[in-house]
Amino acid sequence: MTDTTAPAGERYATDLTHADVAELSGWLKAVLGVELRDAPDGTPANRLAFALHALVDDVVDAANSHIKMRDARTPTPDDDEFTGLENLHAIRRAWGQLVSTAQQWDEHPGYDGARWRRVETNPVLSALHRERNDKIADKIIAAQG
Repeated sequence: MTDTTAPAGERYATDLTHADVAELSGWLKAVLGVELRDAPDGTPANRLAFALHALVDDVVDAANSHIKMRDARTPTPDDDEFTGLENLHAIRRAWGQLVSTAQQWDEHPGYDGARWRRVETNPVLSALHRERNDKIADKIIAAQG
């Protein structure tokens, strides 16, 4: 993976980089900075903006730690199919938390909804989820008609 953010389209936790996290979190912190500036000290709005800022920092730290572990990992012949999957799930969850937070300001200038979307863990799980959803949809359609 390069340092730059991946293009829009279907993306996975395997695609996300530190640059992706930095871009989204930087935008979020700028938006929260406006909220902090506009809310008088000590007000509920001010405390809420500080709390969100702290949560964003924690989620960014978690995402970056798991990306670092994912990138440092060297698969071995003894690896089973679940080795490293925990890191990918953690990256997906952290990214999803950042995306959910950013979506609250989706009409704010600079919001990049094409790239700042939830991701699947990896292509294999994504295909399994699509297959499952297609089967469910087929059953619903069959039951209706």
